[in-house]
Amino acid sequence: MSFQDILEDKEKIKIITKAAFEAIDVHNNGYIERKEVETLLLNIAKDLNIKKPTKDETDEVMKELDHDKDGKIRQDEFQVLVEEVIESMVQSMTPDTGKA
Repeated sequence: MSFQDILEDKEKIKIITKAAFEAIDVHNNGYIERKEVETLLLNIAKDLNIKKPTKDETDEVMKELDHDKDGKIRQDEFQVLVEEVIESMVQSMTPDTGKA
């Protein structure tokens, strides 16, 4: 199954989103808080061996994902990010094969 196949299957996107969301929502309260986003970004920076995000960068991520501006990221708001990441993966693949 290619990333393109996943991107076209909304049910698979929901499954991926749910799993990723639950891994980030460490408080199990049904939304991702700023502190959880900060922890996620710090872990990504560490894994990629890049500088840790600034407060402003973390605030920018929150602002971008929090569509209703309530200070919390719900699963449906997070799904937009998941779709964008998979779309980026599709676009980065070679146009000849369409496979990752």
